[in-house]
Amino acid sequence: MFCINLFLCTTPLQVKLAEFIANNYVNGDFKIVYLLEEGFEFDNISWSKQKYYVDKCDELIKWNHSKINEIILDLNLRYKCGSVYYASFDNFFIRLFVENNPDVKCYGFDDGLASIYPKGIYSKPFCDYLKDKIVLHYSLYNCGYHVIIESKLVYLDTSNVFNIKTLNPEGDELVVFLGEEILANPEIGFNFNQQYVDKIKPDWYIPHPRARFQIEYDRILNSNLLFEDLVNEWQLLYSKIIVYHFSSSVSVHLNNIEGIEFRGISCYPLKERQAEMEKYGLSFNKLDLDFKI
Repeated sequence: MFCINLFLCTTPLQVKLAEFIANNYVNGDFKIVYLLEEGFEFDNISWSKQKYYVDKCDELIKWNHSKINEIILDLNLRYKCGSVYYASFDNFFIRLFVENNPDVKCYGFDDGLASIYPKGIYSKPFCDYLKDKIVLHYSLYNCGYHVIIESKLVYLDTSNVFNIKTLNPEGDELVVFLGEEILANPEIGFNFNQQYVDKIKPDWYIPHPRARFQIEYDRILNSNLLFEDLVNEWQLLYSKIIVYHFSSSVSVHLNNIEGIEFRGISCYPLKERQAEMEKYGLSFNKLDLDFKI
């Protein structure tokens, strides 16, 4: 049994970041493990996206609370872990693993906008244990607030992380619309997405992977790829990519990439989240429509 660097991931974006960090910042062998708590329901679209990135990992661990100690013991028997990397500071499996390995060196990395949202779950006290344990945290976001203290932050270049360089100057222009849940009521989300897509008429509408509604449109792109990976493919074909969205975290990841223009749509139910995103250099403009929520 040899000493490894262990990455514990819970989302496709985390897998993407783990791969980059492991290949560019880690010395020695590493394993990327995808953690999936049993009992969560996924529809075919959202699971296919997850599975695409799960298959990139070295191992999938499905766990539940009744068997968690047994699973962690088995993980410790198979790997001698020198360092552990994680992004989900609220994850019970990760916390118990770290508690059972007090000598392991802990590193953090981002979990989307949750890592920089001052009113988000990672700002809650019950996340402090896993945050306090880390010695360094790899971040996509060089902004005013982060859930990790600044002295521990190592900033990543997003163009390198997602391998997005220069768009094709001889290519055409592409317009896409990123679908999104708006509130708990799926009918509201349907109304917002359908009406704005009908008005904008993008080349592609990309539904949110966990959307509980489906709009009517003849150019719907259901892809297993993260949007960042789609852009990686599109950069060879297009000179400019215009992205309409309500509050997608992608807009923060790729906001400074030349040739990609994010057009935020002002949306009253999301005004607090959008106000926070404006601090990161994004803008949201009102598009008048003849419907009410």
